[in-house]
Amino acid sequence: REKFIEAGVRPNDIFTLPYPWKPTESAPFNQEGNYYLFLGRLSAEKGTIVLCEAWDIVRQKLGTNAPRLVIGGNGPLETYVKAQVEKNPLIDFRGIISGANKVDAIANCRAMLAPSVCWDTRAIVTYEAYDFQKPMLASSAGGFTEIVTDGSTGLLHEPENAHQLAEQVIELNKSAERRRMMGQKGREWLLSQPTPQQWLEQFSQIVQYATRR
Repeated sequence: REKFIEAGVRPNDIFTLPYPWKPTESAPFNQEGNYYLFLGRLSAEKGTIVLCEAWDIVRQKLGTNAPRLVIGGNGPLETYVKAQVEKNPLIDFRGIISGANKVDAIANCRAMLAPSVCWDTRAIVTYEAYDFQKPMLASSAGGFTEIVTDGSTGLLHEPENAHQLAEQVIELNKSAERRRMMGQKGREWLLSQPTPQQWLEQFSQIVQYATRR
């Protein structure tokens, strides 16, 4: 919103309407596998290179005790990711993950990752993480600062800072209790967001304002 105002749009003509979300009826059992999860487009702006560089650091520092990185998605850096898989046995590339496989991947991860270097708005992957009581490790680019509370629902790192991201993974990996608490806080945040019906009502108000003008 502030960027639009800086560009010259009248503040009264800008509305902020968060995504609607229908959470699962009850919080899923907070089980964990030994991996962190990235789901998204495999591109530089989404932080794919930063992610793989971070996991090289995680491997160097933790060795055989290091957690795995599961990557799901496709895009222009798919060949790059496959090359990283050959170099780093901790990286597991699964292509596009959807349906029941996606649910299972989120439900069993330790946390989700969003190392974007571009200005994402309100990345839906964060909602998915919180729905399954999983922390989000995201960059402080764009809207992530509005939906990830650093130290509470997840951790924020500087965009393009692979070393900082790696250190956060290593630190968070030490405590299942801390991950659980962060996941619970994320779920609480999600439940405070507009329901589809509330979103529709707010959207209708925006339409009425626009048509009156």
